[in-house]
Amino acid sequence: MTHSNPDPQASSTRRLLLWVSSLSVLLLGAAFLLSGPAAAEEPGPLVVKIHADWCGTCTRMEPSWESAENALGSSARFVILDVTDADKLAASRKQAEALGIVAFFDAHQAKTGTVGVLSSTGETAATFKGELEVETVRAAIGEASTRAGA
Repeated sequence: MTHSNPDPQASSTRRLLLWVSSLSVLLLGAAFLLSGPAAAEEPGPLVVKIHADWCGTCTRMEPSWESAENALGSSARFVILDVTDADKLAASRKQAEALGIVAFFDAHQAKTGTVGVLSSTGETAATFKGELEVETVRAAIGEASTRAGA
């Protein structure tokens, strides 16, 4: 059995195709990371919390936030916009931009412990401060859904 020397041009072509494939995977991955996790999800109502680690109201409302998210997470996206420090504020602004809710963020970024229920178009259906009642949030999600459909 004789071994033939591989065609140098075919070998170069294979290496080039492998390189282009690898680059494509990297670019797609980077695009996904830059778009943020929320951008990949289906549009729908949002329940948005303005949070800071130093906020006493935010700490006290954590159990009611988790209850609402567990009960209603299938009917709305629950999003926390963290304004604890400058870096988190900047990241939350980018997230708000990606979600199309910059107006809500700008109006409430200094009001930690605030929760807004917004339609998929960014329209505010309800705003709450502090602890949440699941049924009240459920009604607000329904209102947000209605507004988006109007």
